[in-house]
Amino acid sequence: MQETKLTIAVMIDYDNFNNENYLEVLFEELKDLGDVIVKEAYYSNFSDNKLEAKAIKHGFNPVMAVSHSKSQNAVDIKMIISIMDLLEKEYINCYCIASNDLDFAPIIERLKKENKVVFGAGNQATNADYKKKFDRFINVDQIYNARQKSASEKEVKKVVNIVKKIISANESDEDGYVLLSTIVNQLYKEMPDFNPKVYGAKTNKTSSFFMKELNEYFLTKMEGTIVSIKSKNK
Repeated sequence: MQETKLTIAVMIDYDNFNNENYLEVLFEELKDLGDVIVKEAYYSNFSDNKLEAKAIKHGFNPVMAVSHSKSQNAVDIKMIISIMDLLEKEYINCYCIASNDLDFAPIIERLKKENKVVFGAGNQATNADYKKKFDRFINVDQIYNARQKSASEKEVKKVVNIVKKIISANESDEDGYVLLSTIVNQLYKEMPDFNPKVYGAKTNKTSSFFMKELNEYFLTKMEGTIVSIKSKNK
């Protein structure tokens, strides 16, 4: 994932992504990832009397999508057209597609061809292969539920084991340390919905996560602002 400052356009399929708690999680996560400069929510359910209040609270622009045929998915079509229009805005380098609908795969591929970073947002039930199409997937119900209870030891060990495999597969320095940035990039490819908050961290900062929550399993070292880690037990 690119390291330049992200300027993000958030495109919400409001008909199936409108839970108040999940909207809150989405915007909290994006705030830590970059500058959100476009917030649009596309809807075809005209009877939703909470839409206006949510739009005001979260600062998004509601966009009406009218279907002219029973076979059309008006929201999907309207969102895709809007994304294509935004591609003319070169200052937008990241798109977040918030939807539990799997029909956005073609536009994800197109955005990546244009060298855009693409985030997804949805729930735990979203298809695993579909999640991997994104650079990162914001699993809103998983993050929300983590606020209510701590991750199990089994869940933590799953992350630890994946990280250990990544460390073993990468070139290390003379002391056995591998760059954290390399590990994190590969971890997101394995687990696009990975988020430190799910495993007890207060923020989604990965460096702090390894230094604090996972210090039982990994050693860390810093050289300036560069962080590297290695397994405690090889």
